[in-house]
This record gives sequence, structure tokens and C-alpha cells, in this order.
Amino acid sequence: MFLRCVIGAAVIISIFGVVSINGLQCYSCYSYDPCNSPVLETCNQILANSTSSYLDLYFLNVNTSLISSSYNCLDSYIHNNSTNSTQFYKGCVYTSVDACNLKLKNEVNTYKSCNTCNKDACNNVSHMNVNILTVVSTVLLIGVAKFVLND
Repeated sequence: MFLRCVIGAAVIISIFGVVSINGLQCYSCYSYDPCNSPVLETCNQILANSTSSYLDLYFLNVNTSLISSSYNCLDSYIHNNSTNSTQFYKGCVYTSVDACNLKLKNEVNTYKSCNTCNKDACNNVSHMNVNILTVVSTVLLIGVAKFVLND
């Protein structure tokens, strides 16, 4: 019984260890065309600072000095009907930046869509992400639970 508990604890610790080592992964893209081929990148300070700079171009009162050690994925779309221009952006954003509640610098005839999320690859609408680690860890945990509970 003790050995089973140790094995179960080791499995759980190894799963959480792998998840914490791998940071949040978000799709990145900055384009005037739809992001048909965004790049999946692990969030870091450089990517989040780049997003803050993008936000500062199009939105009011962006505090570019807000930083944190945690990130969200961002998916942003801005279309100006007057100029018929469209801006697509995907990337990493600091959790301390409330990106989707910022006001546009030019709101006249402008439509904005914005979404933040905190799961790997969650900022790509056309991409259905199945995290193999989640599937494997769920199956392992169910197996360990059944093994332990059958005693």
C-alpha cells in the first residue's frame, strides 16, 4: 500500500514538474492580413513587451511599465471602416495588463475584437489544440486512483 502511494505521488509530482517547466505557449502574429500561419512561441518578457508596444500604438493609457512573471495569450483584431484598414495581432501579454478593456485611440468607425486566455495555443481560433500531456496525465491519474482505491 505504501509503495502504491509513493508511486502515485511520484507520478503526480512529475506531471506538475513538467507542466511548470514548460511556460505558456501562445501563437504570435502581427499582420495587416489574417494570421494564416502564426508561430507558436513560449511566452517571455521580450514577447510580452512587444505586445505592450503594439497595444500602445492603438490604445489609450497603456502602461508599458507594467510587467509580471505570468502571461496570457492575446488575440486582437482592429478594423477601421473609414480607412478600410485591418490589424491582426496574436501574442503574449502580461496578466497585469487588461488588454481587452483598453480604449482605442481612434474609436470613430472602428471595430475591435479582443480575447485573452491562459491555456497553451488558445489564441488561435482556427486551431483546435489537444494537449497530449493533459490526456496522458489524466489517463495516468485515473489508473493510479483505481489502483489505489481497489485495495
